[in-house]
Amino acid sequence: MAANNLACLYLRQGRLDEALRWAKLAKQELVHVPQASDTLGWIYVQKKQPNEALPLLSEALERQPENPEYHFHLGMAYAGTGAVVQARSELTQALADSREFPGRAEAMRVKADLDRAPSR
Repeated sequence: MAANNLACLYLRQGRLDEALRWAKLAKQELVHVPQASDTLGWIYVQKKQPNEALPLLSEALERQPENPEYHFHLGMAYAGTGAVVQARSELTQALADSREFPGRAEAMRVKADLDRAPSR
């Protein structure tokens, strides 16, 4: 878990390559822990590699479907691939949850943009 926490710290600092290195290590050790999948997937989204992120974020959400932050992260990955319908669906689910999560404002902004975009 320490490697995952360190990856999160580096991610918040914008040190994506270092975050990726630690997140990969965490994922190797924490194979079935949704936080490790989410962290690694979110780093890939931040590195503009959403196709790498999708299976990891889907796995995290499958293990913890009530987590609005995981819906947000998956929605952003779908948005990065241009999958408007899936992105809109995940962001809608994230925002439907009354709990606060990091990125709520961004989720609202991106969803509003997607609501204006043509579906595919």
